[in-house]
Amino acid sequence: MNLTYNETQPAQEAWLFPGGGCQYVGMGKALYDNFAMAREAFEEAEDLLKLHLAKTCFEGPLDTLSSMEYAQPAIFVVSLASYRVYTQELGKVPGILAGHSLGEYTALCAAGVFSLTDALQLVGIRGELLKAAGIDADGTMMAVNKLPVAQVEAMVKVRQAAGDQIYMAVYNAPFQVVVSGQRQHLENLGSLLEAEGGHINMLPINTPSHCPLMQTAADHMRNALEDYTPSVMKVPVVANLTGEPYQGVESVIDTLTTHMIAPVRWEQSMRYMQAQGYQTYTDVGPRQVLEKMTEHILTGATAYSLDNNVDVDMLYATAGKTRPNLYALMRAFEVMAISTPDFGDDTEGYAERVGVPFERLQAKARAATPESTDDHMVMDAYQTLTEVWDGKAVPTANRTALMDHYLVKTGTQGRFGF
Repeated sequence: MNLTYNETQPAQEAWLFPGGGCQYVGMGKALYDNFAMAREAFEEAEDLLKLHLAKTCFEGPLDTLSSMEYAQPAIFVVSLASYRVYTQELGKVPGILAGHSLGEYTALCAAGVFSLTDALQLVGIRGELLKAAGIDADGTMMAVNKLPVAQVEAMVKVRQAAGDQIYMAVYNAPFQVVVSGQRQHLENLGSLLEAEGGHINMLPINTPSHCPLMQTAADHMRNALEDYTPSVMKVPVVANLTGEPYQGVESVIDTLTTHMIAPVRWEQSMRYMQAQGYQTYTDVGPRQVLEKMTEHILTGATAYSLDNNVDVDMLYATAGKTRPNLYALMRAFEVMAISTPDFGDDTEGYAERVGVPFERLQAKARAATPESTDDHMVMDAYQTLTEVWDGKAVPTANRTALMDHYLVKTGTQGRFGF
């Protein structure tokens, strides 16, 4: 085996990466606005894939964002950026990772198996293959709720025996599965399941993922994967295919290839992690789909979503940290400028030395809002604050003491390098 993580380490937290369907207009904007590493991930993706990901994520339209060639890399980038930002912000090292469908690529990238560049290329290829497969197959996917899994499986087998191209595709929860196949055959199955009390939802996609209709796409995906060399796995990743962790990177290509034509065993994956002692789960990507699913599957588990501000506040609290408040830091700059005495001796030049930059600083601080304040605004305002301090000849020790006080108070220590 080719594993580098400590398999005997005590269970910590499981972090989960969502798959397709969780996109929404506006996703990732707060990350992009407030964290340089998130912007870098978007910029690298845009340069590599030649897509306007940030604009499409933040402004839409939803139809464009939901197309396979956009949705796949967009969800990947938002999820990975969130993972990178919050593992650093919270000082956490997840004990295990899992990704739902597309999310498995994000999990593998987070675990170090693929570089960001390699993962983006693979996700881009995957999106194009899914789009093409949808056109060729005239297929889709159908969610089935409120019926036992065994009952749905039995009906699928009956219809398969009659010649219908339908397949079990996703095992999400005890009473929630997804079936893939030819569109008309799925609609016929849906009518039969509704008659038995099932709740049916035809998903707004044109691709019958995770079933044998994807064989040609899977063959092309294998060819693409073979051009990349997986690196050692730094954190264990649970595979959709088996519901258990990868046993080494040598199985990555086979697993990801088969992953395209075989069901996602998400419920099994979640139960495996709980059996290993994991009770805390963090949904890393857009919306709160996996958080809600975790609560539905596992009794006694605690689930959070990084796309929910209340949950993020709680995660900072459980980590013993103060959530960064960039807006408060901006307003604190104005306070720091006022509260430091003038150590200079040129009283005649005070208005020019201090008054002019202070007015600029005051305007920047008061124009900021909790929603608009980002790293760039903070750094710009800080440079203006230093002009005020230079004008007052404030000693370095005084500046450092005052700045450290407000960095701690606003939870931003170590973020900017000042």
